[in-house]
Amino acid sequence: THLGMPLCIVKTVRDAAFNGNLKREKEFQENIIARGTCTVPQVYFDGLIGGRYVYAEEVIEGTILSRKLAQKREREIVDFIRAFPVGGRMETKDIAAVLSGYVPADDTHIFSLTKHLRHKNVTLKKGITHSEFGRPNIIASREKLYVIDWERAGDLPFWLIDAVYFMVKQRDIKGLDDWRHRGVPAFLQYTGADVKTATALYCILTVCDILYKKYPERYAATVKHFSSHN
Repeated sequence: THLGMPLCIVKTVRDAAFNGNLKREKEFQENIIARGTCTVPQVYFDGLIGGRYVYAEEVIEGTILSRKLAQKREREIVDFIRAFPVGGRMETKDIAAVLSGYVPADDTHIFSLTKHLRHKNVTLKKGITHSEFGRPNIIASREKLYVIDWERAGDLPFWLIDAVYFMVKQRDIKGLDDWRHRGVPAFLQYTGADVKTATALYCILTVCDILYKKYPERYAATVKHFSSHN
């Protein structure tokens, strides 16, 4: 604090056309806070300045989670994610149908992953997700861990997909076989999920990650499709 006032970060957008994106980020943070399910920065105020949306959030004092500390606290971090609000369900054959409408026909890698989703049908729970739940977005303070940067919140609205994201990045998983070998056993132990769910979530995450990096317009259309069916 400074002179009795809390320090804060003020977030805004470069153009009013993106007001809705930033407002959505703020609303996701407030929803998480209201449910008491995860430690995120408090939101102090929001509004319009010169037609552009702004909001102010708490400054978190701490350090980005190291790989070593993340390894030691992996189960605790997954427990954060397990507590995220859940609402709704979707079958993987329907998810595959959505993805098939946006993936390039000649990309054999993502074609094989969507094929798996179509033929190994699983019903997945839906809910609030961070969608970029990696170590750079986890801050270790003296008391607890905080999760920051919710600008992609809800992109991939499938419960526990954040846990897959975190474990894949943390363990440097290389491909589906590696996930089955090095990730799935711990994922099942932490979450109580089954192998089919763990595999389906990995396939969805990988397809969307490829779209995000290689085909951003297709990724945006995919996210919009998913959000319209929430």
